Amino acid sequence: MFRWNHLGFSSPAAQFAQGQGTLEFDPSDPTKASVQRLEVSGDLSLHGVTRPVILEATIVRTGTNPRTSLPTIGFEAMTTLKRSDFGLGRYVPQVGDDIAMHIICQAVEAKAYAEYLRAHPTH
Repeated sequence: MFRWNHLGFSSPAAQFAQGQGTLEFDPSDPTKASVQRLEVSGDLSLHGVTRPVILEATIVRTGTNPRTSLPTIGFEAMTTLKRSDFGLGRYVPQVGDDIAMHIICQAVEAKAYAEYLRAHPTH
């Protein structure tokens, strides 16, 4: 989800329902990760411009998904981007340059999920 300031009167939002990425996480000690400061980093491409980003993350839950019986992790991550850094600075400052980005994510190991989908083709 992305939010920005519009003329000081409102904070519109936009969102992408699906995304793709890679998560590296050690499931043998998830409680250790939940008490440490956690960051999500990667490259973000918008409007033909790619920049590295770092998001502060919080683990919501790790464990076995009761519907799939697969090890699953849920987390949220946030950062603030500048539109102008991605060539999208038109109308600044009337439309805010700062964009609040909030990712809400649930992840499962890719191979285990692919096997689950093969065994349950109706999902």
